[in-house]
Amino acid sequence: MREGVVGIDARVGDGMKLPYDNASVDCAFSMFGLMFFPDRAQGFRELNRVLRPMGKAVVASWVPTERVPLLADIYRTLGTILPTLPFGGTKPPLGRADDFLVEMTEAGFSSITVREVDHTLEVPSVEAFWIALARSTPPIHAVREHLGPERWEQVARQLVESLRAKWGNGPQRIPMIANLAMGMS
Repeated sequence: MREGVVGIDARVGDGMKLPYDNASVDCAFSMFGLMFFPDRAQGFRELNRVLRPMGKAVVASWVPTERVPLLADIYRTLGTILPTLPFGGTKPPLGRADDFLVEMTEAGFSSITVREVDHTLEVPSVEAFWIALARSTPPIHAVREHLGPERWEQVARQLVESLRAKWGNGPQRIPMIANLAMGMS
C-alpha cells in the first residue's frame, strides 16, 4: 500500500484480448499503445467490454508528426536515407480527434471527448532527442532491428549530422502534442 492506494490488480496481457471479465473494471487506459495495435477496432471493443456500465476509457495517441517540426524532420531525413522504407505519406493512427470519435463510437463508447495535451520537452541536443526516440519509438525500433547494428550505426550517424546542420548542436525545446480521448461504456 502506497499513500492509501489499495485494491489495484495490475496484469500483463494482450490489449486485443484483455485478461479481465466482462464489465469488471471502472476505468481502462491505453497510453500510446492502442495506436499501434494491428486491429485497433478489436482493441477499442476490448476496452469497452471490460468496463462496467458508465465506466471510462482513456486513450492517448500522438498528433501527426508534421505538427512537431524536429520529429517531422527526422522522419523526412530517414525517408531520404532509406527511400524504400514507408516513412511519411500515410495517415497516422488516431492522429486526429475525428479518428477517435469514429473508432470509439463504432466500438460502442458514448460521451466521447478528445482534447489536445501539449508538453514541451527540453533536450540537450538533437542527438539526445534522436537517441531517446530510436530507443522508444516502435517504428524506428523496427527499422533498427531490420537494418542490423552496422547499417543502423551508419544511418544514425548520417541522420544526426543532417539534424545538427539544420537545428544546431545546442538544447532544443520540442512540443510533444498528444490527443487524449475519453469515452464511457
